Amino acid sequence: MKGCYEEAEEVDVVVRRHKRQKYRCGCGGCVETALGPPKLQAGGRYSVDFAVEVAVAKYLDHMPLERQVGSMEREGLVVDSQTLWDQIDALARLLSPAHEALHAALLTREILGGDETRWPLLGSKSQTRWHAWALCAPDAVVYRIQEGRDTEAARNMLQDYGGILMVDGLSTYESAAAGSGGKLTLVNCWMHARRKYVECVEAFPQAEEALEMIAGLYAVEREYKEGPESLERLLELRQHKSRTIIERLHQWACEQRALPQSALGQAIKYMSNRWTGLTRFLTDPRVPLDNGATERAMRGLALGRKNHYGSRSRRGTEVAALYYSLMETAKLGGVDPKRYLREAALAALRGEAIPLPNQLAQSAAG
Repeated sequence: MKGCYEEAEEVDVVVRRHKRQKYRCGCGGCVETALGPPKLQAGGRYSVDFAVEVAVAKYLDHMPLERQVGSMEREGLVVDSQTLWDQIDALARLLSPAHEALHAALLTREILGGDETRWPLLGSKSQTRWHAWALCAPDAVVYRIQEGRDTEAARNMLQDYGGILMVDGLSTYESAAAGSGGKLTLVNCWMHARRKYVECVEAFPQAEEALEMIAGLYAVEREYKEGPESLERLLELRQHKSRTIIERLHQWACEQRALPQSALGQAIKYMSNRWTGLTRFLTDPRVPLDNGATERAMRGLALGRKNHYGSRSRRGTEVAALYYSLMETAKLGGVDPKRYLREAALAALRGEAIPLPNQLAQSAAG
């Protein structure tokens, strides 16, 4: 057997007793006690590090609280899942300003990727309608978990965003853009267009031609990455090479005689209806070819959903969105999520401004 290994991190539960000196005031009427270590809850038994450990285990390692209870019991710590929830809830309330600041910061970016995935609200009559929405940049991502995939939910996520948004074919985004007064510009993802042809190529072999041309677009992007990177050079490559491929693909689509309701007809219709958004990259080198970065940023939520099935309360959706946002952004910036949560919490307890993950990365680099 080769190429197989397992990584494990050993976590010890340590009971620390703190002795705090008490002093009698000279007036004889009061007693002063030395300050103890910072706690999320005044008089609480558990440290900030404990809450951080529970949050990382649940939202980064996808370990449900009930499973953590069993793991801690084997280490000699008897605790219930409600206590663990109280700790991560208290930590989330402390870090809420960072989540809001991260969302606001992303809405100032020129280009973002948008996506959404199911996130059930367990026990709710509308549990299947709940979705996690994401806005993603190369170095940051923010999530909100909301009921529905309608235009109102999109507007809650996008607010007054006035940049370029890379999305799939969900009509909700088109409605949001139409109601933005021209502020929001949509561009579309070639990965999604390609999938339509992959799905029909077995029944319609001529779809292979479209797949080869789309592969040519990606070959141009790889050629760019093999040389010096500049927007000017990328624009030149796209104008001279990608545009030719796009023109051939458009001509091919016009020449097909597929029935509109056939799989090939639907693939061509999907591409044609979004042609403007799919070809925006030819004139704007800032626009990526696809929304792959945002889809990759959704993997953590998908793994979490697979392990703990969603959230049990509306507050649970808020807490999940906060932790996934802060920890995934820390990962994108090369910052250890556990270290970030700890330093952010301690800063908040000291009454200082809570750093965002990229700010922590910059301070470490400086």
